[in-house]
Amino acid sequence: MENRRRQPKQRVVNPQFKGGIKNAEPEVFEGYNMYPDLQNVWSRSAFQNPRVNGKCLKLGLLVFGITLSICLTYQNIWLLQDYTERARPIEIRTKEIVMEESLSTRDFINYAADFNKAEIILKETTPAYQKPLFKFMKQKNAPEFALSDINSPGHCWAFQGDIGHITVQLNQDIYPRHFTIVHASLADYNTAPKHFCIYSVLPKSIEELGCYELDLSSELNAFKQTFPCLSNCDTPTRKYRLEIKSNYGADLTCLYQLQIHGDPNSLTL
Repeated sequence: MENRRRQPKQRVVNPQFKGGIKNAEPEVFEGYNMYPDLQNVWSRSAFQNPRVNGKCLKLGLLVFGITLSICLTYQNIWLLQDYTERARPIEIRTKEIVMEESLSTRDFINYAADFNKAEIILKETTPAYQKPLFKFMKQKNAPEFALSDINSPGHCWAFQGDIGHITVQLNQDIYPRHFTIVHASLADYNTAPKHFCIYSVLPKSIEELGCYELDLSSELNAFKQTFPCLSNCDTPTRKYRLEIKSNYGADLTCLYQLQIHGDPNSLTL
């Protein structure tokens, strides 16, 4: 009877748990270790995966680059504003000096401007120069350019030779007071007008207002010069004629802008 008595199950202590006791067979725990598996899991993580690690690095560099660009942009804007504020008084003083040494047209009204509804009388104007092969195309140097305030190189009324004339009709009658000739600021100014005369065109006569020379050797505002009316300045009219007598040696003559200043006819003299 004693031999048939059932033996009690052995209680095996798991060495992985302190004080832990389980009813299990020894081979269940034999050769088993959870830490190597845990280590294998971490080895496949983002911190040791080359592909994931490279993407994270690229993303970080991209964010850093964008942030740096924004900071530099704001810094440049701030520096530009600061420079503008500091340079503004110098610009004002420079304009004041120029006004003292030369005639300023800042407060003059340009009645010959296209935006003041001045027009070119084409039948009383020398035709614009155009290359023979491009006569069927739109003129690039039309007389209307002489009424525009766009004085970029090439944007002018051009005609063949050094003698030509242009007739302008203003939007209203004025007493002529001053005339301004503008040429592009170029190192080569051979196409600029040199000697010219201005006339007022009346219904029954033409009166000379003055003859002048555009002196481009002057150092102060050489490419924009204003001339006073010399005679017949007390007769108001809206039609004026500019006759160019010579230029600085080129085969073509370019007039970038003609400005006519004066007093309205409604003004009591």
